[in-house]
Amino acid sequence: MRSEGSAKRSLTFSTVRLAGLAGLAGLAVLAAGCGDARPHSDLMADAAADVEAIRLEQAMARYDSARTKAPDRAEAHRQYAKLASYYSLHAEAAQAWERVLELEPGDSAAWEGYIHDLRWAGIFETDRRYAEKILEVLPEALRHAPDRPVIYDEGQEAAADLGQLDVYGAILAELQGMRPNDQILLHAVGALRVALADQEEGDRGQAVRDSIGVVLDALAAEIEGDQDVAAPALYRLAAGYDFGVLRREDEADRWLERLEAAPDRGALADDPRYWDLLFDFQEALYGDADEDDPAEPSRLVAEGLKSRDLGRRAVWVSHNHTVVTQQALASITGDAPSRTTVWRGPAVAGEPPHAPLEPEVAGQLFAASMDAVRWRESVFSTLRGLLFFGIEPEAVLGEALAIEENLRAHSPGYLYPGSQGDERERSRRSSIAGARILQARALTQLGEIEAAGALFEQVANESRGAATLGEYGRHLLRTDRPAEALDVFVEAIAFGGSRFRPLGGRYRIRISLSGLILRDLLDGFQPFDSRRLRI
Repeated sequence: MRSEGSAKRSLTFSTVRLAGLAGLAGLAVLAAGCGDARPHSDLMADAAADVEAIRLEQAMARYDSARTKAPDRAEAHRQYAKLASYYSLHAEAAQAWERVLELEPGDSAAWEGYIHDLRWAGIFETDRRYAEKILEVLPEALRHAPDRPVIYDEGQEAAADLGQLDVYGAILAELQGMRPNDQILLHAVGALRVALADQEEGDRGQAVRDSIGVVLDALAAEIEGDQDVAAPALYRLAAGYDFGVLRREDEADRWLERLEAAPDRGALADDPRYWDLLFDFQEALYGDADEDDPAEPSRLVAEGLKSRDLGRRAVWVSHNHTVVTQQALASITGDAPSRTTVWRGPAVAGEPPHAPLEPEVAGQLFAASMDAVRWRESVFSTLRGLLFFGIEPEAVLGEALAIEENLRAHSPGYLYPGSQGDERERSRRSSIAGARILQARALTQLGEIEAAGALFEQVANESRGAATLGEYGRHLLRTDRPAEALDVFVEAIAFGGSRFRPLGGRYRIRISLSGLILRDLLDGFQPFDSRRLRI
């Protein structure tokens, strides 16, 4: 959460502040480029403290300075790679992992990170060279990291993308000649057999699954009563019985429990445990789980938050916010809005759009929301949810100001990772407009109506679209300017703002405009054909 001073500075909203943001952004970029002149040990200690406090972008900048100051020390490269991957800067992360592996070629976790980030860099950049690189380094990766199943998974996916499962198969065959009893490798061979069989017509895939099932059943019977089974064998059973291969979930769960209890499990249980928890959470929240246990989603969230992986912990922070939001909505007497309504944005003129929650419930939702914002999880919808109920608008204002400044500085935590070039710039500008709308709505709830109106109008003029125009129209209705509001709503609807139709329709009647005149108005804007709209 931002400091009180950070939030209050916005109450003196002025054109000077608006003009100064670009300068602030420039200073931020300059500071990042210059690095930190302190000793390497101080940088590493402060960066570690930043990670602990979830100041992840600050930590990333400090690790970057540390690795520049001491390029032959692997730890700074390693931590930088983890954070770059967290922010989906996968190409940068892969380069950092390469340096780690040059310095420490036996680091199995680094090999896993390297393969993972190569895979996702290729997906985000739609560049097959990353998948080709995976197949090139895969034999070495599997020699140094035979206990990392994710490497096999990413390798198979990369080979499938290239249409070269035969190349991947040859790599596994060579390894199998050297390690014929490697249980993790044997599972990977089985998964490849299933993938190849599924490409054939008929029931070949099921026949292969049945043959694998016979082998796994024999292995399970052999070790059933043995309490000293090595973790790789337990992994082979848990993963083999799982949905991706045999789809016998009860058996998979039973062997996963034993794997988690194995003292030599290492990282073998991490991936299946994460997906198992995630599946259970989805069932508890949306599916056919036991309705008599409303605490089950919260229990699963608490378990998930124990993950050592930053990205997965962030997922569970987001899920915690979802659970707390659902609990808040359940506390409302009478008809409650849906989560979609709360997170997407209001379609009513009032601000806040909904009556306040009970103080205790509002406090819980605020805490969960601020956690999600700290982790950069669904930031815009999270802050919209707070404004929907009028919760701590001053804090929302501070966060929205910080978002705008960070976006102007191209901060990685706020940029959509899949966008490149012009697409990324459009996404960045759209997000800046969204942050400024949040600022204006928060100012409205704080009673700064004039400053809010000026900002709504400015954003609507500079970034014309359904959301910006619709929010300006809501402001015009609140300030008793329905005729002007109608014109703005007409244009918002023409841009595709269907959620503002009820408002436009209501005030069309109020000032006696016919449907024909409204259609003519829509035709004047032309982003969309008004004949497709139901008015």
